[in-house]
Amino acid sequence: MIVLFWNMQRLGSGTPAKRMEMFEGVLAEAFSQIYNCDLAVLCEVVSNAVVSKHANVTVNKQAQIVRRGGAAKQQAQLGYAAIDDDMDDVELEKLTMPSFKEVFGTTAPRKGGNIFAKHSKRSVACVDADGARKLYVYHANASAKAAFLVAWVAESLRQENDGNFVLVGDLNAPPDAVKSALQQFGVDPAKFVFVSDGHTHNAKEGATKTYDYAITGAGLAMKVRKIDIRPVVQVVAKANLLAGAAVSAAAAGGAAAGGAAAAGGGAAAAAAGPTGKQINDETNANMSDHMPIIVEY
Repeated sequence: MIVLFWNMQRLGSGTPAKRMEMFEGVLAEAFSQIYNCDLAVLCEVVSNAVVSKHANVTVNKQAQIVRRGGAAKQQAQLGYAAIDDDMDDVELEKLTMPSFKEVFGTTAPRKGGNIFAKHSKRSVACVDADGARKLYVYHANASAKAAFLVAWVAESLRQENDGNFVLVGDLNAPPDAVKSALQQFGVDPAKFVFVSDGHTHNAKEGATKTYDYAITGAGLAMKVRKIDIRPVVQVVAKANLLAGAAVSAAAAGGAAAGGAAAAGGGAAAAAAGPTGKQINDETNANMSDHMPIIVEY
């Protein structure tokens, strides 16, 4: 199984067209012969969204935690989405996690008690329950609780599946922090395999933190590699700049000469092309903070 995981930074119907084009380009690459992905699993999905009008690809928000607070607050809740290599929606199963005491045999060391939903802003979801290894996704809190929560999830899944599982996500804590949390709760980290491809967070300015990775049971094979999305974003950025320059030149030509110079002005602008700085600035404006990862197992 080959899976793309990506934190989409609030993907939804209101996502700007430029960012959606970037996402469409990365998705196309993931499902192409370059990576041969079977699934794309996404987090930070705020609403259903049409990813590609040309290919009629839609992602549907799933497995969000329902909280009180009215329709606007419900809409803001972050969920997950998944599509397969036929560009069809994949239904996810939202899990109810066992209590901390059930998993570790002791009371949770943090305020909030033993109930997972009292601590975690987001649920855990099962993506593929029928494979040789069950696949789960989790987007941990972006707080000091992250390692505590990921350790809770990982040990619960290990127990439930006799170690035969894969957990992927934006875990918001580096592997060493999760291992330390497991040790604190009396679990040997050697019961797990943590696989990453280095830093994935803060990709706009140069990734500095390892937050996006995968965990599986001891002795099981798994590979993780991150995707450098900058080349895809640069292609989209250049195309957008060229289109914008052509439109601007056409409008200026029309105003100056009754439209006679519009076509020529637009062609000249397109031929000149944007500068390297313009492309770089446009690329940075549309880059994601998280690098996608490919998980193979």
